[in-house]
Amino acid sequence: KKIVSATGTIVPTSKIILSSEISGKIVEIFKNYNDEVLMGEKLALFDQTPFKLKLKESQTTIDISNSMLKQKQASYNKAKAELTNAKSNKIGSVAQIEDYKLYVANLRKQFSNQKKLYESKYISKKEFETSELNYNRSLYQLEKIKSELLSIKATIDSRISQINIIEAEIEEIKTLISQKKLTLESDKLDLGKTIITAPIKGFILDKHISIGDVLGAYQKDSIMFTIAESLENMNLEIFIDESD
Repeated sequence: KKIVSATGTIVPTSKIILSSEISGKIVEIFKNYNDEVLMGEKLALFDQTPFKLKLKESQTTIDISNSMLKQKQASYNKAKAELTNAKSNKIGSVAQIEDYKLYVANLRKQFSNQKKLYESKYISKKEFETSELNYNRSLYQLEKIKSELLSIKATIDSRISQINIIEAEIEEIKTLISQKKLTLESDKLDLGKTIITAPIKGFILDKHISIGDVLGAYQKDSIMFTIAESLENMNLEIFIDESD
């Protein structure tokens, strides 16, 4: 019977290495080497101030964007109402021009008759001039209505362009809000990651951090804790020389 002596290390059958998922400064540590921990129990805390400020900034941007969206929607509704009104005025103006054309044609006929009567000395100069004045006034009024129609058409074109611009601005703001909502959710997740908790029940096999340490996300030096899953099942690692 031969006896071989050797030294070794007792190690747990499984362990978990916790690394930092965010960049920040450690301000509190709740567990130390060899402490038992429960699943979900607090291990450490990052400085939450910059994460809360970032979260507030994202929320403020969303609030401001929502306010801008309401203003743009109000402008859009106003422009739509003005466009509807301008189109209605155009219809009325076109109808008025057609009616006035008939009125002008009637006055032109009357003026032509009055002119013949005046030349034949059947009516006075005053009657002739009155007929001429009425006819000229009708021509002026017709041109005025036509000018108003052109102005209405210009207003319609302007409102259509304005509506197209506002629609584009509304879509741009909606896209910004959607993006900022995603950023807000990401900021909430990051804030939640400032509280380091135990993912399993076990004990602290090693603590790699101290208060005041600044860690980077997923960097080589971002390891925080090594947690052994259980003391019930352990392995013994020993070195035995090949000759033995």
